[in-house]
Amino acid sequence: MNKILEYLHDNSILFFISAFISVITTIITAYFSEKIKAYYQKSIYISKAKFDVELKIYQELSESSFKSVLACSILFPINIVFIPEEPKARRKYELFIYKKSQDAAVLFQDNLYKSSPFIKEDIANDFESLLEQISVQNNFFYSKLSVNNFNFSLEERERATEEIIGLHKNIQNKLRNYLHSLQIEN
Repeated sequence: MNKILEYLHDNSILFFISAFISVITTIITAYFSEKIKAYYQKSIYISKAKFDVELKIYQELSESSFKSVLACSILFPINIVFIPEEPKARRKYELFIYKKSQDAAVLFQDNLYKSSPFIKEDIANDFESLLEQISVQNNFFYSKLSVNNFNFSLEERERATEEIIGLHKNIQNKLRNYLHSLQIEN
């Protein structure tokens, strides 16, 4: 025992340096392991009440955006669709699908504007872009109905329909990923 004490006394600086390095290594390892864990986990912890509120908001927005995209996609459809041949029946059908698309867009707009302060900003911006594109399609269709010999490119409008559908799918995927990243606090 005396030899151990004598050795420690003679090598106290080495012992101190060794202990210091050990403490620093432990601190650095703990710090970076937490950073790495947080980076890979990428979870956002929220309360159950907040999760329920957010989920309800996103469900309402998803439903109203889906209905609006669906109604809008019938205005300038990508695939074959039934259109009445007789002019009066066609006019009635076109007025019907326009009104349906316009009503769905208004409902989507109302849901978006009342919910925007309570959702993630990037998702709200994506929904606003979607609403804007739907409004443009509705306005084109209204012009087609109300202006005689209104010139427009059907292919361009069909591409716009594809873009609207694609944007909606991207928003739904982003929303799904966000909701899956949430972890409810216990």
